[in-house]
Amino acid sequence: MIQELLMCLLGNAGGIYQFLTENNKTRIKLVENLEFIHPAEVEICNKLAQLGNFYKQITDFHENYSFGKCFKGKALKPGYYLFAFCNGLNLVVLQPYRIKISELEMDFLKDHHHNVTFLQSHLEHHYTLFFYICSLIDEITSKKLHGCQIVDLVYKYSISGDRIIKETFEKILTVSHEVLFKQLRDWLIFGNLNDKYEEFFIFVDDKNLDSTENEKKSQNNLDFTSTLNEGDEVIFEDKFSSKFSQYSLNSAQLPSYISLKIANKILFTGELLQLFKSKSIDEIYSCDKNSTQFSLNVSVNKIQLIKEKNKSLNEESSIMNAKMEIFSKKFGQYHRVNFP
Repeated sequence: MIQELLMCLLGNAGGIYQFLTENNKTRIKLVENLEFIHPAEVEICNKLAQLGNFYKQITDFHENYSFGKCFKGKALKPGYYLFAFCNGLNLVVLQPYRIKISELEMDFLKDHHHNVTFLQSHLEHHYTLFFYICSLIDEITSKKLHGCQIVDLVYKYSISGDRIIKETFEKILTVSHEVLFKQLRDWLIFGNLNDKYEEFFIFVDDKNLDSTENEKKSQNNLDFTSTLNEGDEVIFEDKFSSKFSQYSLNSAQLPSYISLKIANKILFTGELLQLFKSKSIDEIYSCDKNSTQFSLNVSVNKIQLIKEKNKSLNEESSIMNAKMEIFSKKFGQYHRVNFP
């Protein structure tokens, strides 16, 4: 019986436990009317079966959406944030739980006087933890969350008065943040948008890109004597974009702990780096000797505005360096997990 209980805790049925289908979901339940189980132990056995059901749901989610799995016909789209979240579940929740079950089995082998109450007392704190993790998984699946939305939801679940729940979700968040920090590093330091699965809160706006191409064709006819406003932005539903840039902010992917003001500074810093990479100093500040018009493209308009409103462009470099310090202090240290 004890062995069957331990197997049930790992999501397997057999013996006194069986799989039953309820509301299109397969659940593990204790076989009814077993004479050799005391009525006082029936409730405990059913509660342990519920813990096994929680474990099975978490394991199924991890196996379905881990890196390298086929996503054809599945509810969620592939993405590095989803892969990181699954990896965090495995490292923080599943592996320690399996080790705990193995230790309990060794205790039973050493002392045969242990009963089901011994199991319940050692696994009591897992009930609430697994319940919240399964609720998180259900919400991700039902809302079909993608990219930074997953990290944001994990962050909201980490705000709890329960110490175990808070620490567990913070550890999962630490692993999941690895992807976000890598994308921020590439954007803020190198000016590269590394976003294969369209998960980042910065994206290439095709509307602005087409507009930029049209401006390039007619740039010789542009009069740059008019005043440029740094706040000239266009809002499309949940997307914020500047009419002078091919990149925009997607507020749907913006985590709640990053303000729109900070996000705009992150967007601007990466654009500035891309401009310096693509244009030489002579091209940026080239001037026609016979007229006051500058031969600039649309992106250079931002540089001209900054030059007029700021004392020097060196201030922007210090802002860029401060960004990484802000994020490091805010989110703390995190484990290094490599993703392709």
